[in-house]
Amino acid sequence: MRILFVLPHMPADPDDTLDDSTCALRTAAALGRRGHEVRLLVPSRREQVRERAGVTVHEFAPGVMRPRDAGDHGEMLHALREQPDFDLLLACEYWIRFAGIVKTGFVPDVVDCDALEGIGFFLVHQRLLGRKEACAPVVTSCRAPGFLRDPANWIDSYQLPRYLAHSRELYQLVASDAILVTSQFMRSTLEERLHGESPYVCPPYVRDDDWPDAMAPAPNKTLLFWGRLGYSSGVLSLLKVCRYLWDEGLVFKVNLAGRSEFHAVKGCDMATHIGDRYRRYVSRGLLNLSTGTGGDLSLREMLKESRALIYPALFDDTPHSYLEAMAFGRPVIASQSGGQADLIEPGRSGLMFRDLGQLEEHIKTILAAGPSELEELGRCAQERVRTWCDPNSSLNGRVAWYQGLIERSACTNRTLFPRLARLDGKPTPSFSGQPAPPKLKDCGRDLISVVIPCYNLGKYLRESIDSVCRSDYRPIELIVVDDASTDELTRRVLDEIENLHLGDPELSISILRQDRNRGVEEVRNLGATVSEGEFLCFLDADDLVHPEYFSKCAAVLKQYDNVGFVGSWAREFGNSSGYRTVPNFDFPFSLLWNQAFSCSLIRRCAYRKAWVPTILEDYEQWISIAESGWAGVVIPEVLFFYRMRRNSRYSGSTSYEARIAYQLIVKAHADTYQRYGDELFLLLFQNFSYNAYDNVSPEAMPLRFWLRVPSTAIKMIVPKKIRYRLRHRFRIPAGKSFLPAFARKVLRR
Repeated sequence: MRILFVLPHMPADPDDTLDDSTCALRTAAALGRRGHEVRLLVPSRREQVRERAGVTVHEFAPGVMRPRDAGDHGEMLHALREQPDFDLLLACEYWIRFAGIVKTGFVPDVVDCDALEGIGFFLVHQRLLGRKEACAPVVTSCRAPGFLRDPANWIDSYQLPRYLAHSRELYQLVASDAILVTSQFMRSTLEERLHGESPYVCPPYVRDDDWPDAMAPAPNKTLLFWGRLGYSSGVLSLLKVCRYLWDEGLVFKVNLAGRSEFHAVKGCDMATHIGDRYRRYVSRGLLNLSTGTGGDLSLREMLKESRALIYPALFDDTPHSYLEAMAFGRPVIASQSGGQADLIEPGRSGLMFRDLGQLEEHIKTILAAGPSELEELGRCAQERVRTWCDPNSSLNGRVAWYQGLIERSACTNRTLFPRLARLDGKPTPSFSGQPAPPKLKDCGRDLISVVIPCYNLGKYLRESIDSVCRSDYRPIELIVVDDASTDELTRRVLDEIENLHLGDPELSISILRQDRNRGVEEVRNLGATVSEGEFLCFLDADDLVHPEYFSKCAAVLKQYDNVGFVGSWAREFGNSSGYRTVPNFDFPFSLLWNQAFSCSLIRRCAYRKAWVPTILEDYEQWISIAESGWAGVVIPEVLFFYRMRRNSRYSGSTSYEARIAYQLIVKAHADTYQRYGDELFLLLFQNFSYNAYDNVSPEAMPLRFWLRVPSTAIKMIVPKKIRYRLRHRFRIPAGKSFLPAFARKVLRR
């Protein structure tokens, strides 16, 4: 079997017990020793392919590949490099490297991809869209995803672009072919969050037959914490109990070893916070901090000097450190909030606690235990981990599960596209099957009707029509609706088009002329009424489409019964240049920002008439379609070309018009906005300035309020491409005002 593991990073040492990828690396090496062809795809500091722990590792340096070297994905890579979302760019590079490995001849039978930061987002998305490179089923290994880990660490999960990274993690989970976890704890957590998805539980692989001999009980009263020094690891709760015991006069030593993480609540490093808060205990030699990486040898040496390992995690899956401790025959004191509850048998192979009172009692028990009691706990712990993490049952079960997944994937064809709106616990209307399509005329069910509203745009109309005629999709009917144009050039172009003979029986063009100007929303509704196609597209008279646009969009609509409209990424041209990369249209984020273009291909039975007499009539239509349970899909390719004109309807509008349009939309969809009101409030509150509400008088406005003037000047003077490069260079996240964030970055340096 050919297996490709996609990891967020490579451990510095194959025996590094502090690294999340250690288990995956050891599992890959063990599968390789059993005759499977295993490869790893990981980011690194250099571009190379080498052997590591007996497997082939493809390492790539993020940000090094040039778009011209990315082949068919060059424009996709170039478009994302202009955006400040670096996690999305990294996910794109994972996909490009994966496609490159497939082209070299290594076509995996199954792909095992980590869920951290949504690195497999494009991998599963392109598989759903039918890319031939992504033919293998994708398994998402969920160890410590950010959407679960960040709230446990009190990290703001609504800050952009972190919120979007969490959405991509969730999307990867529901869009992959299967989910793999290492504990019942993580399985129940995901089942509660994903509403019905049932992950496969595979105990972690520890080692083959080279199990170490049980260590002799340590004579000194020393306890060891080995793991990440973060809020979710429970280290602050542990020290709170230890301080109480120390102040009572109980003498024992605690070693804290691990990588220190950022303590978001205090705004500093966790090791720094602990060192400052418990300085007097450090000076007395009761507390020792060690923030080095360390490997298996250093853990072994520290375990020799420790009576037990303490792991008081508030939230975790299956930490590798306590598995190693039990394998060496050391007792473990662990909380019940994590995957460790699956392994430890309370009172026999370890001690489990539910609250701090129980933790205090267990610490006293371990410190007062004699050598025989410690030896018995260690022996039971070693037997338990050998049984639970038996390499034969673990690896054989994983391989058998892989094989079953491959067989099911070969004979199963998805017909429903995954949606995130059903994962938030809100009463979103569910899709209950595709409504009956309207009765069509003799043109057949595959017809695409392209409606082009036109008002005094004869200068660009012919070019727009030509782009539709060059499409590789057939049949197409093109309906140009003249909204009582007064321009002589436009009238002449319309007359030429009306008398045009195409010579293609599957392509027709018709002109509808209005006696008076009715507005774009009424013109679109009229075009939709007279059209005959199963699919609708509203294309502005000055915009263009790629020759493959309609064929790729129609393929998605034909495959998935619950997809209501399909669009793509866009490239600006004309008076401005740049790219617009948007995610799938899904609630609640889509209620804040329009994530679809007006030219998206719509299923006729999902179409809703436009009624908002403003610049956002298409946005209101997408919300209406999504409310009915339809999914909105975006193809991550530049297939639409958006002309930027100074005198266009959108660019010529004012901010007041946009605010009025949003008021109309919110009132028309009040139930939906109320349904997601808490998340919408947090998204707005965490990403926009709220200090302006402290005092609304002009004299009391904060400095960032007055920086809007020079920021606006910068946008007018500095080209957009240079601003994007500066954002990428100084890592200024999306949603942050350019000038204040740029000034803070420079001052810090």
